[in-house]
Amino acid sequence: EMQVELRLDQTLQSAVKVTVFQKSRTDDVTVSHLWTNAEGRISLRLSPGHRYLLDAVAFAAAPEGGDAVWRTYWASLTFAAPE
Repeated sequence: EMQVELRLDQTLQSAVKVTVFQKSRTDDVTVSHLWTNAEGRISLRLSPGHRYLLDAVAFAAAPEGGDAVWRTYWASLTFAAPE
């Protein structure tokens, strides 16, 4: 099992959806979603030999005076579980 913290500008992010892409040894991909807890953490059960991509996105209001409606902040983490 692995614990991961999600931060934005050093602040832990609670109640944020994290998308988990898990790729098996045979290249089958499964997609699931976890939500960070009150401490900004998720807990993953890892499968030996599988590869992972974790992805989260945060939205904020755009600065006034521009054409943008919002800003987005993306976080990604890739890793493989040992065999």
